[in-house]
Amino acid sequence: MATLMEDPVTLPISKQVVDRSTIQSHLLSDPHDPFNRTPLKIEDVIPNDVLREEIQTWKANLLAQKMAERNAAAASTAGSDAMDTS
Repeated sequence: MATLMEDPVTLPISKQVVDRSTIQSHLLSDPHDPFNRTPLKIEDVIPNDVLREEIQTWKANLLAQKMAERNAAAASTAGSDAMDTS
């Protein structure tokens, strides 16, 4: 199952981007870059702040879109539930 990265980091030699928690878990059992087998320590990974900000912006936009859709649905439902007094 795929999950959205929360803390993306770039591996220094292979230049692959992975989530920090994923590479931390990997390094517990194998001290090598999983993409090219070069030695790697968690201190060597490079935070990918640009991608982190893009992910946060995407999540905020998605949440705003869902809230707008929910509010629009609630408004249309409220209008149709009004009692007919004619």
